[in-house]
Amino acid sequence: MITRLIFIAVTTIAIGIGYHEYIGGSFGIFGQTCHRRFRNPFKYMATKTPYLDTGLNEEAAYGDPYRKHHGGSCVPTMTWHLVRHGTRNPSQKVIRAMKNTLPRLQDEILAAHKSGKGNLCEEELEAIRTWSMDKVPVETGEKILVPQGEKELAGISQRFKKRFPDVFAKDYHNDTFKFKFTKTQRAEASAKHFNKGIFHDDQVDQIYYPMAVRADPVLRFYKDCKRWKQEVDKNPEAYQERVKFETSNIFNEMLTKLQTRLGLEKTPSLEEAEIMYLTCSFESAWDPSKPSAWCHVFDEYDFQVMEYRQDVEYYWIDGYGYRLTYEQACPTMQDIVNKLSDKVSDPSAPSVTAYFTHSGTLLKVITRLGLFNDSRPLLGDNFDHHRSSRKWRTSFIDRFATNIAFVLYKCSETHKVGLMFQEKPIPQPLCEGKYLCPLEEFYSSTEPITKNCDLAKFCTV
Repeated sequence: MITRLIFIAVTTIAIGIGYHEYIGGSFGIFGQTCHRRFRNPFKYMATKTPYLDTGLNEEAAYGDPYRKHHGGSCVPTMTWHLVRHGTRNPSQKVIRAMKNTLPRLQDEILAAHKSGKGNLCEEELEAIRTWSMDKVPVETGEKILVPQGEKELAGISQRFKKRFPDVFAKDYHNDTFKFKFTKTQRAEASAKHFNKGIFHDDQVDQIYYPMAVRADPVLRFYKDCKRWKQEVDKNPEAYQERVKFETSNIFNEMLTKLQTRLGLEKTPSLEEAEIMYLTCSFESAWDPSKPSAWCHVFDEYDFQVMEYRQDVEYYWIDGYGYRLTYEQACPTMQDIVNKLSDKVSDPSAPSVTAYFTHSGTLLKVITRLGLFNDSRPLLGDNFDHHRSSRKWRTSFIDRFATNIAFVLYKCSETHKVGLMFQEKPIPQPLCEGKYLCPLEEFYSSTEPITKNCDLAKFCTV
């Protein structure tokens, strides 16, 4: 009778809260908490989030995305793309940390629960129990594009071809299509799989790619910017807001919660929490149909804390924190303007230009375009203000295969330019929030950026 009453009580609570959609966790059998079971496990994985296209409806994926803005009076003639590489393996440093830390934590968690400590539910505990080191890649495979990344890039190009068939429908010719990637395996492989989504197999091998360079002035301009490296990237002061958050009560309380939940003898270190978070992110990105076992150790609030730590760092290192960071993106802006101008003056100029690069480039260009700019900066002590409403969230603006695209339209009396982010039209801050910006207005708004682009001046120490 008592057992029956307990079952009814637990069931009633679970139904009342919403078993599968409870934000922050759900109830397992006999009141144990299944922490990871909230609606979207990919919502807080920061820069290691997979590129999922489930948010694209039929119109976004197959029709002219700007038709409602021009009413059929404009025709697309050119696209320009900047694409982050797809899902990849971790760095050697992260792979070593996985190998050195996770088996020990796995043993400690299982031993703790066997002795009655910790409060993971059986489903979560079983996931930790059956996790295997076989999932950890070998160090020689560091940072290489994985099959999920190949799928992401091919899917993006296929959908662009369906949206703009007149722009992409031509057979490959080097005068029509221009592609370029950085000197990395993940960027090169991303470019080639992007093109597999456009061309027939017999054409893919004919594609010309210029020689890749480490510090390409358009694709990776910051690599040779000594001043930026000295004043921002390698400057401890540029990381002070992240450090402030890592040492805050909010972060330390989150670590204490992890200790209690996992039943550990001592509070997890920052490094231990980070490697569990990164493993959750990477393994889930490799196969989005099977979220990682290590995602079970966090509840939704913990994920928000871990994500914010990442966001604060990227805000100050690659975003709005320092003017120099985004001012050095001007060569990429020049390339956009030049390609648009070439196409307007010469209809035979390239119809598609696509560059394949990295997180650091995308974030700096996004910032130079004025996108995702919060009214208050991200600081180590204003997590509560930014927790649920900030624009700068790398889980959305810097996931694997993040992409921006400019689309040139020829209209009855003029040309107009659209900006797409993650395959969707987006208002342009440089053009007073217009979706389709008249070309002359676009030129005028970007002129202060493109006319004062002197990297030697920006980057000389």
